[in-house]
Amino acid sequence: MNHRTNTAIPLLILAFVLAFLAGDRALALLGRAAAAKSHMPLAELYAGRGAGDILILGNSRAYRHFETTPLSDSTGLTVRNYALLGASTRLMQALLADYIDRYGPPKAVILEISGLNAKAGPEISQRFYRHDSPRLDHLLRHASPELYYAGKISHLIDLNTDVFLNTLHKTVAPHPSILLHGTLDAATATRIADQAKTPYFVIHPDNATALQDITVLARQRGITLIPVLTPILPQLRRQLPEIPNFIRATAALSGAPVLDFTSLPLSEQDFADAVHLNAEGVAKFQNAFLKALPATLASALASSSQRYREETAIAPLDGPPIDHDK
Repeated sequence: MNHRTNTAIPLLILAFVLAFLAGDRALALLGRAAAAKSHMPLAELYAGRGAGDILILGNSRAYRHFETTPLSDSTGLTVRNYALLGASTRLMQALLADYIDRYGPPKAVILEISGLNAKAGPEISQRFYRHDSPRLDHLLRHASPELYYAGKISHLIDLNTDVFLNTLHKTVAPHPSILLHGTLDAATATRIADQAKTPYFVIHPDNATALQDITVLARQRGITLIPVLTPILPQLRRQLPEIPNFIRATAALSGAPVLDFTSLPLSEQDFADAVHLNAEGVAKFQNAFLKALPATLASALASSSQRYREETAIAPLDGPPIDHDK
């Protein structure tokens, strides 16, 4: 009797573990399949519905400041905004490489460079997409080893995020407007500037390497890279003397001039907070941005495509990004 009991218990445990793993994988697969129909940009990217001629990359300042429709209407090209809230340049480098794997090189990349100051972290909230991207899986391992290995055991853990729930919601609802509303008054703007932590525009070492990786990738693949620094609250800008050096360092890393809009004549009424424009501010910025785009942008795009066609040896993009921590 005791022998039978001793044998049955391990078998029951084994059956429970196998049932748990099978159910976990099946439910996670169903969740990812449902989310693949979402209107969220990254869901479309990894579902094969995200091709574009021009990509917008960066953090929330890229996400909030670039409406794709005006840019598409002005250039006659399809524009996709893949910027993410709080994103680092390293995360954007991974997304760009993933994009190229699936669709080939875009004609141009507009990179809002504020994300050069970001450290690892946003990769955690984007872990839902790790099963679509070995690169994101690799970044998650460094950002949060605990969640990385927990997700290897239970795939449902990766669905336990606001990103997944929001993505799932957007299968039945349209992607919302990127624009912020509300405005600042002069007194609030001054108080925000006085309380700001400075310096703000600094370059994290891993992001510097990521920008160099993006630059090399752009040259190899014939992509026109356009670094941009979008507007910030005028009262705050006066507290940030590091901006010129930040722009010079970025230009040196990218090999391309930075389009700097931090001195665009705006007031606090054009801002929703210290670093994000409201709808009125976005309209003014985009008007200035479209005017500031090089008059030779069309020929630059054409020459980039020609350079790509003339490449005879291009390194493959498969596999995760280089582990710079080793």
